Amino acid sequence: MDKHSLEKNIWKYNFIKFLKSMLFFIPILVLFFQDKGLSMSEILLIQSIYSIFVVVMEIPTGILADKFGHKNSIILSLFSFTLGIGMYYISSSFILFLIAELCMGLGTSLFSGSSDSFLFGSLKKLGREKEFKKINGRSFNYALVGYFISSFLGGFIADYYSLDIVVLITLLFFIVAFLFSLSLVDPNAKDRKSKLSFIETFQESSKFVFKDKHIFWMFLFFCIFMMFNLTIEWFYQPYLQFINLDLKYFGLVFSIMALSAMPISHYSHLIEERLGFKKSILLVTILLLTLFIGLYSINSYWSILFIVMVPSMKIFLTLITTDFLLKKVSHEISATVVSFFSMGKQFFFALFAPFLGYLFDIYGLRELILIDSILFVSIFIIFGIMHKILKIDLIN
Repeated sequence: MDKHSLEKNIWKYNFIKFLKSMLFFIPILVLFFQDKGLSMSEILLIQSIYSIFVVVMEIPTGILADKFGHKNSIILSLFSFTLGIGMYYISSSFILFLIAELCMGLGTSLFSGSSDSFLFGSLKKLGREKEFKKINGRSFNYALVGYFISSFLGGFIADYYSLDIVVLITLLFFIVAFLFSLSLVDPNAKDRKSKLSFIETFQESSKFVFKDKHIFWMFLFFCIFMMFNLTIEWFYQPYLQFINLDLKYFGLVFSIMALSAMPISHYSHLIEERLGFKKSILLVTILLLTLFIGLYSINSYWSILFIVMVPSMKIFLTLITTDFLLKKVSHEISATVVSFFSMGKQFFFALFAPFLGYLFDIYGLRELILIDSILFVSIFIIFGIMHKILKIDLIN
């Protein structure tokens, strides 16, 4: 394979990330589910089942990506997403929406480990692997541009036309993304014969994540932090309703989220280099605690300033953690190791989501935020104690 084809992989990857982020339905998805007759408990039950399914599929799909190619995994992922969104459009019952979510879950599992490994592999073949954190950050920016455009328009389209039309427009963009992914070039196609077996890949990946106390501490931190982040994401829309924001402005709020995350995504490598990995982790922890306090204590339009912080924290931690892992792990098991981290966050969310949905239906949103805040503080105090006792070193 020639250098020019590998260089093309980078802009093609960015374009696919852009298309995959044209999620016009995101600002109104919970409302869409509710409009179809689902309660908040049913919505979070579906999300819990989705998360369990992702947990189950993360490792097998990571191994498949390492075994049969990260490009093929990306293609199959986009096909699964397209099928799932198509199911959204025609669904009208709990069971049909559950099937749609399982398709989306398969797409998530296939894409989570393979995408970063595909980009890192392309850069490594070009001798540019040291640029991964910077280039991956830029790819997130392309995704954020798509998210910004689609979120901004999604709320207005839903308000002036219908919730169904928003889902249909999203489907069209995913069809294009799937077709475009067929043109990618597998950077490691010639090395495929030297791959480990399925069992060996699983064993080596497990050993990497769980045998080293430093990596395992980072695994737990990442998973728990992302679990709290995910729970906040699913209460965006009820919270905006709680502060009496008009539906047509929901998309504007989500667009501001994307816009505010762009500089974080673009300069994440510089921020982490300036602060160091350890202080960067401390920073996102403090910011998430600040968010909980703000959402609980300020119940007005001003609280939107706290909501827009969520994507920035998620993207920043994802970027620095992925870079941290891929620089330490063999490319033979890279997708599987990243999948372990994705699996962990979905596993904890699957355990937590039904409990939160129940609390929301019984006590309401404000009390739920208070309970979430107390749990967050308690858990991360434990993490701090573990860090001290185990003498965790995340630098070497």
